[in-house]
Amino acid sequence: MSKWTHVAGIVRYDIFSLGRPVIEPEFHTYKWSDNEASRDKCNVPCGSEGSLTVNKHDVYRTDNQAFVTYAFSGDLRDYSYEDDHDELEKWIQSLIPDSKTNPIMIRQAVFQVDYEDRDGTVVYQYDDELNKFVAGEL
Repeated sequence: MSKWTHVAGIVRYDIFSLGRPVIEPEFHTYKWSDNEASRDKCNVPCGSEGSLTVNKHDVYRTDNQAFVTYAFSGDLRDYSYEDDHDELEKWIQSLIPDSKTNPIMIRQAVFQVDYEDRDGTVVYQYDDELNKFVAGEL
């Protein structure tokens, strides 16, 4: 029997490049029909039938500023709480930019994760003061 994990999340970045070109995160996804090379480039969580989808929306953009929202969603087959929650949490934490090397910050972010092999929903909310995602349960 397949295990599934259902993910929905959104991250709102503010990018201030101070005279340099805007550098923002790049996300590579994978569909079950894609070739192996596409799967190898995938840098978002990926189940046996494909990865999360990523949609980007520019809220505002100039040559040296950008306010960008990324939405992440999908159903990860063969992903479970028991085997994969540490990997998924590590990826969510990796969305926090290193502000020392990149003038980008998270304005707001939240992920809701439903693991079929576990009761309840895990919610990861970005905490600006701690500069990390904090997990809670619904």
